[in-house]
Amino acid sequence: MSAESEYKPKEKFEICTNTLNYLSVRTGWWWGSQRWIDAIQESGYVANEHHPIRFTPLWYQLGTNRAVQTFQDSIKSGHQSIRGIGGALNLAKAAARRDIFTLESYYLFRYSPESLKDLVKLQKVLERKIPVVMYPNQNGIFAEGSDQFGQQLVQPTTEVMKWWGVTAIDGLIEQAKARGCYFCLDTLHSRILNGIDLTKDPEARAKILEHTSEVHVRADTDVQKWYSNFVPGADMKAIIDNDRNSLIGQFLGDIGKEWNGGRVVMETPYDAMNAVYREKTVQDENLSVSQLLEYHKRSVNNTLEFLQG
Repeated sequence: MSAESEYKPKEKFEICTNTLNYLSVRTGWWWGSQRWIDAIQESGYVANEHHPIRFTPLWYQLGTNRAVQTFQDSIKSGHQSIRGIGGALNLAKAAARRDIFTLESYYLFRYSPESLKDLVKLQKVLERKIPVVMYPNQNGIFAEGSDQFGQQLVQPTTEVMKWWGVTAIDGLIEQAKARGCYFCLDTLHSRILNGIDLTKDPEARAKILEHTSEVHVRADTDVQKWYSNFVPGADMKAIIDNDRNSLIGQFLGDIGKEWNGGRVVMETPYDAMNAVYREKTVQDENLSVSQLLEYHKRSVNNTLEFLQG
């Protein structure tokens, strides 16, 4: 395995996709690695943050080392399983509220966040180390094997602050350094940290960004699962419609001015994009693949514009 421990972006901001952006029963569930890389490149992304999904042609090809090389080369970072986040009762709650994505996660991800086995296996297939976004448990501890990756990344959140026993930004940074990890700032989950709003507090934002290696732009419709006062789909619509005066537009503009740069991973899943932009006709038609890729192109271009100011 390559001794290279960290992917070095060629540009200040490299707009990346993640596996879940194209995943739905209408699209990526059925795609092989060649179709995946075609979609990634056509959308204008420069890299891919891989989620270890299963029961798909892509899963089979990666597991048997048959994925096309261009797809393997596109994987510059990984993301730990999101299966079951929220506790043992999460599945029952998801079923009650018809939360399809959470239900799908139990099917698509073999392991819960207590395991990193799929990502360890992925590195062996790639024959190189990659940075990985991972979740500590409620005792503040990462899963076994967390030190095997190119870089340990954690999303700074109010929950992580609680699990690490800190209440202030300085304490959060100290705890991250003590664990040898860097931040993956999430524009949704990291926006408010224990009451500190990073969109309104330049000093706190600067401290977080100084220790940030990657940014996630979460523009989804399921935001009210976590934050009841957030408008579902608002960030996605603002990005795709190029609204610089929106909250997310201004937040990304501030990040672009204050951050040294790195991977910027878009989280714009198909089902969310479909819910916001599909034609509300009698047939209630879903977005076609060509429409999906066009919206991704706009998302890539506009996000880069926001960051560059």
